[in-house]
Amino acid sequence: MELMNALGIDWKLLIIQIVNFGILFFFLKHLLYKPLLNLLEQREEKARENILLSNALNEQRDELTKTKDDILKSAQEEVRKILIEARALSEKEHSKMIKIAEDRAEDLIKRAEESAKLEKDNIIKEVKKEMSDLIILATQKILVTKLDQASDKVLIEKMIDEVKGKL
Repeated sequence: MELMNALGIDWKLLIIQIVNFGILFFFLKHLLYKPLLNLLEQREEKARENILLSNALNEQRDELTKTKDDILKSAQEEVRKILIEARALSEKEHSKMIKIAEDRAEDLIKRAEESAKLEKDNIIKEVKKEMSDLIILATQKILVTKLDQASDKVLIEKMIDEVKGKL
């Protein structure tokens, strides 16, 4: 006790400061620290969800690309078979049958290419739409304040151009 007085420490004041610190610590922990941790956990969970969704969309795009390639391969195989048949028949009716087979082959190739092009365009449109939706969602989650509509449009177009560059 005398040592504390010799050092200029008032033990009553020290106890009051310890109690005040404890109260302040309690309020800061419950009113600031926990809500802040909850907010950070929510943001982390949303980021994880966005990454999973992006991965799923990439997988879906890859599957659709593979399907398109398979369709083209089968169309080419079918064209090859038709040409083989045409050559076999050409021995009997050379000029007439070759013309018919080539017309059919060209038509099949055109239809397959058109089908593949339409499917590719649909895939690209779908991926662009979903990516722009993801970009909008991610941008809105990251930004604390919402931009006006003109700024949103410019930002979205810039993000779409970047995604086009990567595709």
